[in-house]
Amino acid sequence: MGEASHWFLLTADEEFGAPMGVVRSVRSFTDDDALRQHLVQLHLDPGGATLAQGQNLSSDRFERAREAAGIGEVFAYRDDLPWYDSQAGHGIHRFLTRGLGADAGAPRRGPERPLHA
Repeated sequence: MGEASHWFLLTADEEFGAPMGVVRSVRSFTDDDALRQHLVQLHLDPGGATLAQGQNLSSDRFERAREAAGIGEVFAYRDDLPWYDSQAGHGIHRFLTRGLGADAGAPRRGPERPLHA
């Protein structure tokens, strides 16, 4: 997957090893109500999901969406990140490689935890 200056492998042929992640869905919403309704309809396990705020969503709008979904864990990938046109690739990369230290190219270990951004 390539996005601006962020390139990383999400899925691959088995010969390339385990993928870092899988994109199951990409969606756009007409307004905040449609986003909140979608999050509620996902029936997410609040203890097993993480929500990330996109760069074009204000903090108050994000908080309303987070509350509607009942998700407590927030992945704040944009902290200390300079502004540029699209930060989504950076957020996905940081989520997939968090806690890996210098071995940031390896797949995460442990239970799968979906990121909803």
